[in-house]
Amino acid sequence: MPLPTMDLLIQAFHLIFLKDEGEDSIRLRDSFASLCTNEQHWTNEEKTSFSQVAGALKPFFSDEMLEKFRFDDMIKTFFRLGSNAFTISDEEIRPVGSGIFLLGSMLNHSCCPNSVQVFEGKTLVVKARELTLARKLKYLMLN
Repeated sequence: MPLPTMDLLIQAFHLIFLKDEGEDSIRLRDSFASLCTNEQHWTNEEKTSFSQVAGALKPFFSDEMLEKFRFDDMIKTFFRLGSNAFTISDEEIRPVGSGIFLLGSMLNHSCCPNSVQVFEGKTLVVKARELTLARKLKYLMLN
């Protein structure tokens, strides 16, 4: 697993599990927890790989972090990141990082998309064709 993904995982755990109990923090945790894991679509090999990486990352977590969540929470977070993280690209569509965009993650995936997601700096922008109110935004998810 690439280092930026590991860094994203550690940052996600810190933001999700260690933030204060304020309203924004609770909303962030609830929103992240509502993202699908697509766990049923991951192969046993991928699940094993996630487990190994999760185990290897334990030394990078503080005692406080390790007390706040279980190993299963870490695996579920991996699944959520793997299913919902976006590759952030520059203006020439070169990958420069990964990120979680909660609202963007709620868009539907489709082989016949009617929108595209692009980045303007660190901001995810969804550009779509003209749609009727009855149509949902759908984008092409690339693995």
